[in-house]
Amino acid sequence: MAGLYGVVSAHALPAELKQLYRHFFSTGVDGTLQEEWAGPRCLFGRSVIARFTGDRVFYQDETFILAFEGIWYNLGSDDAAQRMIALYRRRGADFVREIDGNFSGFLWDREKGELLLFTDHLNTKPLYCFHNGDYFIFASELKLLSAVMPTLGLRCTPDMNGVYSLMAFGYILNGATLIDGVEKLPYGTVMTLEVATMRTTIRRYFDYEALAASPTADEAEMIERIDTLLLSGVEKQWRKDRANGYRHYLFLSGGLDSRVNTLLAQELGYAPVTAITFAQHGSDDEKIAARIARDYGFEHRFFALDGGRFLEGDLSRFIAANDGMNLLLGSAAGFDLISGMDHRTYGTLHTGQIGDLLFGSYVKPGFSLPQASLTRDASLFERIAWFDEVRERYEGRAELFGYEQRVMHGTFNGDRTLSHFTDISSPFYDKALVAYCFGLPPEAKRHEGIYLKWFNARHPQIARYPWEQAGVRPTSVQRTLWGRRVKRYGTALRRRLGLFVNDMNPYDRWYRQNARLRETLDGYRERIAGVSDPQLRTALLARFDAAQRHGHYGRYDKWIAVTILLALELHFPEKRP
Repeated sequence: MAGLYGVVSAHALPAELKQLYRHFFSTGVDGTLQEEWAGPRCLFGRSVIARFTGDRVFYQDETFILAFEGIWYNLGSDDAAQRMIALYRRRGADFVREIDGNFSGFLWDREKGELLLFTDHLNTKPLYCFHNGDYFIFASELKLLSAVMPTLGLRCTPDMNGVYSLMAFGYILNGATLIDGVEKLPYGTVMTLEVATMRTTIRRYFDYEALAASPTADEAEMIERIDTLLLSGVEKQWRKDRANGYRHYLFLSGGLDSRVNTLLAQELGYAPVTAITFAQHGSDDEKIAARIARDYGFEHRFFALDGGRFLEGDLSRFIAANDGMNLLLGSAAGFDLISGMDHRTYGTLHTGQIGDLLFGSYVKPGFSLPQASLTRDASLFERIAWFDEVRERYEGRAELFGYEQRVMHGTFNGDRTLSHFTDISSPFYDKALVAYCFGLPPEAKRHEGIYLKWFNARHPQIARYPWEQAGVRPTSVQRTLWGRRVKRYGTALRRRLGLFVNDMNPYDRWYRQNARLRETLDGYRERIAGVSDPQLRTALLARFDAAQRHGHYGRYDKWIAVTILLALELHFPEKRP
């Protein structure tokens, strides 16, 4: 992703260590800014999109060097650098609590000899860190660390725990990465590096486990509070576009969450709008989005995913864009579409990301960690050293897992891939809304019940259109449960009969019907066979050679194997494991 980086050393840095932004994917993208500052023992820089430049800053004076990457919703007309300095002088490391937005950043206090790194409450803009007694290195893109560590004489080898986590889940749990010794800075965190001693301390200012239960279980009060918070979240994000003179654009599908964001923005008077939809032609996602766009007079751009043609040819571009930290299918379609657009006149790309999580999709009684994986092969879990520790933490706690693992290490893959071109926003990222919804009683969120009750009571236009998951208008929980069941059985029957499948991206069908896609994917098998680690090679070939299925287990096997292969080639080009 576009973003920040820095190197701090206990000794003088090599003179040739410069222009590290060239390792960022975003360096090759039009409309980006690259800057770097170097001192005897430290170097800081950024490669970012050249929009919302009043929010994203890179600043230095005699006392401070600082950077903020992201969108700062409560900044107003203030100077971002001076506002950050003033907050820091008043509150120290706690200054981050007062920032409302989606961000990461750093602040180096030269007088104190301290470097502070910080992340937001959802880790929407991650920082990867390496630390030993001699060097502290951080970057928004993992590929910068895998390039710089060998330059500094540091051992750069695969973290097999991360590799097998990616194989089992399609993303990497627990803040691990593909590089041994490199970890993702946790969400809601301020890390302080004492430069003189090269020691670090971590303080967490936002913690899901510490969130109190929402103060009421009264349905009318819950609906009122949800309405207030969601309207506020929509308002602040869309207002940011207008304040900066940008046009509005958004992702629109047949789901509920993008529709909620879109129609609330319309209710608040934000127009005109460009709506973007990508899906298989003829699917409910296309038809429902087209109907909404037509009824509200949106400019509607539809991109057909028919046959999976965007997956033909060289797949390494998808890996380079997200560091290979997630299954490449997670963002390939969006990346293919967004990378070809001109974004200069638009503000943030508005979405409905993670709305389902806030309102109950992870209320799952009896949850256990293997249920969240993409494999039935339990031997993969045994190869992850910290798997039992993670399993114990989330046993019976699906919603906590959803926030701390699935969303932060999996779902946001799409956002990070697109961050080379644009900013992603969603009202469901709002910190106050997240905190409130997390504390709602599970029974209220079950089957997204309170969500449906809220918009049917306060914004009935949202229920005017069918919900893609259910095939019916979402006017009640009972109606949607019935619709989901009927659609699920109908889809299964159509698959068996070889008929058109109403699916946004039917990967199994594409693989069977698109010879060029099969040729692309199957061409990677020989390269997998060249992996030197015998255990890893056997595991990758087993995944690749598994029958292509349409169900949860088996649908992604080949793609996971290719993702891992290309990720290893990206970070360890001279010596694959």
